[in-house]
Amino acid sequence: MKKWLLVLSIISISFAISTLAFAKAKIPLTESSIILPLKDNDGNELSAAHTKLGKLLLAHWSGYTTNYVTGSWLATSGQLVQDASVIYIIAMPCSKKEQSQLRSLIKEIKQSTKQEAIYLKACTGQVQFI
Repeated sequence: MKKWLLVLSIISISFAISTLAFAKAKIPLTESSIILPLKDNDGNELSAAHTKLGKLLLAHWSGYTTNYVTGSWLATSGQLVQDASVIYIIAMPCSKKEQSQLRSLIKEIKQSTKQEAIYLKACTGQVQFI
């Protein structure tokens, strides 16, 4: 528990520094979000993918916020699938370059999992399955 509090404190401080740097530079920020399930379709934990995603988001945008959620979707077989997932929310400039970097980062995470697609809500509001 103490380790997670330390990590959350570091993330909060890092996010505040990043946001302050963008604010001082008067760069407008928008919100993008990624949804990554806690387990893949075979029931395997995706902890390594979550750790990697967190590190990549910190390296690129100096912070993120998470929300734990549940959702459902219909598989091609018609079976109802229910997922526990994490939404990663990133405050970032809404430039083509930044969005391209975010898509590349998601593709990298996807390759390390058995996910068919990863949900991205871009800063433009457009939803994509990558």
